[in-house]
Amino acid sequence: MQSKLVHNILILKHLYLVLCLLGLYSTSVNALVEYNPTQLKAQQAKQYAQTLNQVATQVMGHYAALFSSQSSDKYPQNINTIQIIKAQLETDSGPPNQTTFTVTIQLGYLEDQITKFEKIKESFVFNLTKTSDIVDINRLYQHPLKSGNIAVEFNQLYYLNRQFAYAWLLLLDNLHPINPSEFPHSYATYHLTIGNNIFFGDVQKSLKKRRKWLGQGGHLLRSIDAKKTAKNVLQITLIIDWKGISSNHKWRIAKIKQTINIEPTEQGIYKIININEQHLLPDIAPWEKILC
Repeated sequence: MQSKLVHNILILKHLYLVLCLLGLYSTSVNALVEYNPTQLKAQQAKQYAQTLNQVATQVMGHYAALFSSQSSDKYPQNINTIQIIKAQLETDSGPPNQTTFTVTIQLGYLEDQITKFEKIKESFVFNLTKTSDIVDINRLYQHPLKSGNIAVEFNQLYYLNRQFAYAWLLLLDNLHPINPSEFPHSYATYHLTIGNNIFFGDVQKSLKKRRKWLGQGGHLLRSIDAKKTAKNVLQITLIIDWKGISSNHKWRIAKIKQTINIEPTEQGIYKIININEQHLLPDIAPWEKILC
């Protein structure tokens, strides 16, 4: 009788052990299914790119507006140059959906027919919504410089071009809808080349095809060059980094060159005439700057 009882206890112990192992196996399988490191990397790359591009679009527009503003009490009047010296993006502190972008600038302005210079450090607080409006601007310090030397290229057009470029990257990441005023559908065209895949069509169809071929990820601006090619045509050349998951579910990086011909209007709207996109061999060395 006692030996039978011992035998039953041993069976129960083995059964309990088997059930525990099955439970651990099930938990491990579920964890592997839920945790996909490649998917996580792609989500992080996309989130960082969208946050930076949202913030940079607003900051570039803010500085562009200062060249024609004469009513600001935080900045001197008659500004003719602004150069960004340093920028830092903070996303881990503060309330949810809020981020801080700290910028150090040098600016030149005209006062009593004399060019003077100031150095300013300020933080922009953003509410990360679809519009990503600036909630507040905190002045950290501001003091005059005895002398300065800011290249004339850091003018209003410099910041308008970059405002357009960062907003364009948001559209590439499908965060912002197409604005009809920027894309006259009657003649705006998009020539897309990704490897052996080639497509030519209007902007909407090309972007749809592009997202299908490229996959899910985020775009970061690496360089921008702007020049006039005709009386009222501005050609902007962008070099862009892309990181994400390709259409075959593999981690991928890409280096993209886009040449965009634009017709600026008096209202400050950049009407796109055509876009030519090619994919280059990606750089191996990491990019260290936050803005360009």
